[in-house]
Amino acid sequence: MLVFSGTPLHAGDVDQLRSECYFGPPVHPSVAACTTLLNRTPKSERGLRAILLDARGMGFGKDYTRAIPDFNEAIRLASSYDLEKIYSHRGIAYLGKGDYDHAIADFDSAIQLAGNQSDSSSYLDHRGYAHFAKDDFDHALQDFNEVIARSPGYAAAHLGKALVYQERGDNKRAVRNFQTALSSIDGGEDYSLAEYNFSDARWALRRPDNT
Repeated sequence: MLVFSGTPLHAGDVDQLRSECYFGPPVHPSVAACTTLLNRTPKSERGLRAILLDARGMGFGKDYTRAIPDFNEAIRLASSYDLEKIYSHRGIAYLGKGDYDHAIADFDSAIQLAGNQSDSSSYLDHRGYAHFAKDDFDHALQDFNEVIARSPGYAAAHLGKALVYQERGDNKRAVRNFQTALSSIDGGEDYSLAEYNFSDARWALRRPDNT
């Protein structure tokens, strides 16, 4: 039996709560499971509480008003090992909330702390979308190009470039990048977004002023 605080929990119960908190049913972490574990985890266990807070923040999904305070506290408690991912998660929340400057600052922190190139590329890609969202197309292209230089098949970065070119009215370049994104993409939500914009760009390319 394991005792965090309060009523003792059997090991199997703790494992189940951890599974639901970290992975959730079916995809996102379970807010209820994370909250139960947080309530039973001593404040002295700073690293564990940071992990649980980060998981619960992700569990809140698009409820950014509730998610961001959890990420704030997780960053305060976390070790350097966990910090980069928590900064990235908070950056995504700020991006969803429309607070692009704070999102970019968090992605900057994640990039600086990144332990490997794969993670760094992911954070660069996120930062590119934050620049794109605030209509800073030059910096968005810089980030997407750097990601592609490291990983030529990184579909999300090609999609980002396509969106920038589409916004600038350069539909021929947009179509080329949509094609590359579609040839590299795995499926799911990103594929749907790419397919939608790819069709839009093809339509724009057929306009008389683009022939």
